[in-house]
Amino acid sequence: MARRRVGGGKATRVCFLDIETTGTEADVSMVTGIGILEEGGRFMFIQVEKPEDEKAGLEKALKILSGYDVVFTWRGRDFDVPFIVARALKHGVDPSPLYEVMHLDLADFTRSHMRLSRTDLYNVARFLGIKKDVAT
Repeated sequence: MARRRVGGGKATRVCFLDIETTGTEADVSMVTGIGILEEGGRFMFIQVEKPEDEKAGLEKALKILSGYDVVFTWRGRDFDVPFIVARALKHGVDPSPLYEVMHLDLADFTRSHMRLSRTDLYNVARFLGIKKDVAT
């Protein structure tokens, strides 16, 4: 896949971000996994098994994300990004790499630019002909 070019001939680096957590509220829950999928298909998963490992997992993920120009999420504007920011701040970790990259929430894009009857991830993927690959 050809990379898009931005000013100065620099190739734009993009990735997809998704997190797993123990709950929906960042003050009483924690991050248990951070998945980052690069444009070329390379997948990185940072697993956080114990509460005492969360800080290191967040630091690693934020360092990785700082190397990208664009981060795509699904409902990341309302969940993933605020959750990561809150947990990073809880641990005294600087969350600014999340604000230094362009963030595009594909759920927002779908609601704003596609006239679909249902805009949940499953139905959008089905509409676009994207099959879910699940290892069982």
